[in-house]
Amino acid sequence: MVADNTSEQAVEEGRCIVFILMPERSAFNASFVLARGLRERGYRVLYVGPDHCSQHVLNQGFEYEVFEYARHPEEPEQHDGHPLIKVDFSGLRGWWRLRSFVAFERWADFELRGRSLKRLRRLNPLLVLLDPLVWPYARLPLECGVPIISFNTSLASSFNWHVPPAFGGLIPMEPETLVSRLRNGLAWTWLTLKRKVVFHLLPPLYSLWLLLWPRGNPLRPLRRLGGKICWSEYGPRLQLPELVAAPAAFDFPQMLVSNGRTYLGTCVDLQRQDVDFDFSGLDGERPWIYCSLGTYSHVYKHSQRLFRAVVELARLRPEYEFVIQFGTAMDAADFAEVPSNVHLFKEVPQLQLLQRARFFITHGGLSSVREAIRFAVPMMVFPCWMEQPGNAARIVYHGLGVRGDVSKVDVDSMGLLLTDLEKGDWKTSLEHMQAAFQREDSAQVGVDFIESFLLRQTHQARSQVTPKATAELGYE
Repeated sequence: MVADNTSEQAVEEGRCIVFILMPERSAFNASFVLARGLRERGYRVLYVGPDHCSQHVLNQGFEYEVFEYARHPEEPEQHDGHPLIKVDFSGLRGWWRLRSFVAFERWADFELRGRSLKRLRRLNPLLVLLDPLVWPYARLPLECGVPIISFNTSLASSFNWHVPPAFGGLIPMEPETLVSRLRNGLAWTWLTLKRKVVFHLLPPLYSLWLLLWPRGNPLRPLRRLGGKICWSEYGPRLQLPELVAAPAAFDFPQMLVSNGRTYLGTCVDLQRQDVDFDFSGLDGERPWIYCSLGTYSHVYKHSQRLFRAVVELARLRPEYEFVIQFGTAMDAADFAEVPSNVHLFKEVPQLQLLQRARFFITHGGLSSVREAIRFAVPMMVFPCWMEQPGNAARIVYHGLGVRGDVSKVDVDSMGLLLTDLEKGDWKTSLEHMQAAFQREDSAQVGVDFIESFLLRQTHQARSQVTPKATAELGYE
């Protein structure tokens, strides 16, 4: 293990809370406000995960422990979670290489689980906060008897007649009628069926294609350990008490009255330490338009098309200063002639950019949306995948911006959307939402929820102790 700043005294005091999150920067960013609140209350906060996430967490002043397994001899080095080179899996030789990768991954996964289980038992945490997207890791706390709370960094949910699934981008019908419930139910049913087919059918077929024995159903160990499974837009997830890293004001009203989730609030950590940035090259007189597609810009099918459309738009609109964070989707050299009002960066401090931006061109990731609303920046949203269409639907519903089709984006369609942003009256809606965000800008709700949950767990544990043992423990 590396990056281990373990305090043995804190472990012995039994006030350790562990975060197991989706290994991406936006998920970690969403947790920092709550983590600071827990630490101020006297808890020790420890993050665990892969090595490429460690430095960002350590930069915020939190502890991080790497739960990593051995690297395949042919596996390429990574930077910030992204391969520096691509491995060729074409042809018969590529098929054999892929087969060896998968076989190695199975062994490494088994080894990782064994080591992680031993480590978690030694830490003996009070609680694990688990991202529902990494549900297989629930096996660790379940085997250790550690209680779990779901820490949801998206607005994805499970089957709900009152609202459509986030993956579709539908807006709830008002007033709610039987027709609207049937529409939502059909959308949920179709999505759930697809997820179940993919989950149960594709992995065995993939294993057989690689001439490997199919693995067992990964849900069985969780059920055997007492875990209850439901299905969300992403697939299976555990039924757990749930914290959502978003303000209640941003969700659909129909969702708020039909679920038992606890919303944590803005979850924008203004103390967050991002990359150093030199603003001297930007024109402070002209309004700024900031464009970013977030962490996964390199996997979005149309990201390069969108970035090039932004450059062409800048050429037509010299009254604006355009700042483009292109991430790992391409290199600066991939852009053709760039006008003087365009500034290209691989990485920027997004909070600082949004504080100065007039408009924000975004993919609609929840972390970026929260930050834009926190600083009252109207958005031009091009949802690319997963729950982003649902986030874009909420932006339109609340009057916080406009949305476009990333698969058809060009300079003309983007220009029309920019005109809509310029002519639209976004101030009232944004200020109303911003005020709601500022009211929910504290970690207090999350900390109180966690402490109430832990108190209930303690009472339940005591109620299961025999009267004789209770007297011996001094509870009477």
